Amino acid sequence: MSSGRPLRDSGTALIEMTVAGLVAVMVLLPTVHALATLSDARARASVVAHDTAALVARHGSVPENHGSVVDDDIATEVVIAESMVEATSRVDVVLLSVGGAEVRVSVTERARTLISPYRSGP
Repeated sequence: MSSGRPLRDSGTALIEMTVAGLVAVMVLLPTVHALATLSDARARASVVAHDTAALVARHGSVPENHGSVVDDDIATEVVIAESMVEATSRVDVVLLSVGGAEVRVSVTERARTLISPYRSGP
């Protein structure tokens, strides 16, 4: 008659592996989501800063009907100094939200561009 010990050990190992896999997923998915959110925020802020600096350097201001620069949740500041235009874009993102608690990060990107000698505006 067999004691059933190997069967019980394999069942325990299966439960341990399942729990370890669930814990790994519970830690890994929020981490990957936070990294993807942060990467997306940096990319969006960088594009808006670069586009704004380029438009101001070429035209003197951002045209009102220019759609690629307008983004409601990205704040952009433009500084014109001598022959340079510097645009700074800032976006606030939520990296992790559990219940009512949130982890917020502010992402800031800067872009500098020389003012074009063929500028169309002031």
